[in-house]
Amino acid sequence: SSDLRLPEYCMVTGYDWWDVLLHVLPNMVHNLVEKLHEEYMRQNQALQQVLATRIVAVKASLCKLSAATAARACDFHAKLLLMAISSTLKSLLRPHVLNTPDKSPGDRLSEICAKNTDTDIDKVMINLKTEEFVLDGPPLQSLQQLIQWVGDFVLYLLANLPNQGSMVRPGFGFMRDGASLGMLREMLVMIRIWGLLKPGCLPTFTAMSDSQDSLQLLFRLLTKLWLCSREDGPTQEPDEGLIDECCLLPSQLLVPSMDWLPVNDGVIVKLQGKNPLKLQFGKASSLPGAAGGAPLEALTRSPGSQKMDNLRCVFLGVCPTEESKACTRCGCVTMLRSPNKTNAMKQWEQRWIKNCLLESNPGYNTFHQYASSHGQNTHHYHTIQI
Repeated sequence: SSDLRLPEYCMVTGYDWWDVLLHVLPNMVHNLVEKLHEEYMRQNQALQQVLATRIVAVKASLCKLSAATAARACDFHAKLLLMAISSTLKSLLRPHVLNTPDKSPGDRLSEICAKNTDTDIDKVMINLKTEEFVLDGPPLQSLQQLIQWVGDFVLYLLANLPNQGSMVRPGFGFMRDGASLGMLREMLVMIRIWGLLKPGCLPTFTAMSDSQDSLQLLFRLLTKLWLCSREDGPTQEPDEGLIDECCLLPSQLLVPSMDWLPVNDGVIVKLQGKNPLKLQFGKASSLPGAAGGAPLEALTRSPGSQKMDNLRCVFLGVCPTEESKACTRCGCVTMLRSPNKTNAMKQWEQRWIKNCLLESNPGYNTFHQYASSHGQNTHHYHTIQI
């Protein structure tokens, strides 16, 4: 049908798919995502690698249209962020000897982590050329906010493993995603090595015991979960021993609350009701949500909850004083002025000059600016669309 062909065509050609979403009803989302995945899996491996990020972005955009698939939208959003962080961290690695025909340090890291099934992170680290991971102090310290998000995400994922039952919750999609679990495992190894060089870049966990090696514990449990869903072996259910250990995690480490998604107030969501809308340029509108005002967010937020910079992975406080911009499509919020001076973080921020996490088409600037909010006073200023 055209409902499937149009998103598939946009995915392959790189054309903007957001207009296509106007024709997708909430009850069509689940089947459309499944069929789109089937078509993607029929492609050859080379094309799959090219479309790996775009297919996830299309799925996330679709799943945000329905309350029934909101948890899956959380997973796709988190996967996009993890793919971007992994790519950024690996790009910092440099070969010890220049002009070597061998594989890049990032590829070598992936290969060694895939072959080594040891649950001890230090034993996996021994097989790597640690000189390739040597970075200066300032870049490592500036990456701490991304490293912290990875650590918090792994902890949240493992602590919620026992809760993943018949009801689909955020994180469910990662339980059998061997590729994503392997990616997380690789990043924990990188973080472990960098922590030896610059302890200040390590993720911070609130442990109940001073002698608790939090990173070692998370790597051990993550490896056990990864072994259940490896791509080169049969998929297995997590055993009772792993589930029992994950049940004990909240008594060992303080599990953070994760802001999986930006506030779901993008334009597409407001148009799902198919009712005429009256808008006035220069004035912030209060539009009803889809399905009679029912929220599509997987996680509800109280009015006093902290605002978050969704691209830099830092909290801005309840009433941010920094001027920010928000995507008119998906609601991603990020500060206008960068607080970072290092090249490592500038490289990360340059990814999002024109596009948010779910917008891969570089031809459109979908961000609008709004001044710092004090209480309920927020003024919106729309930028020029390119």
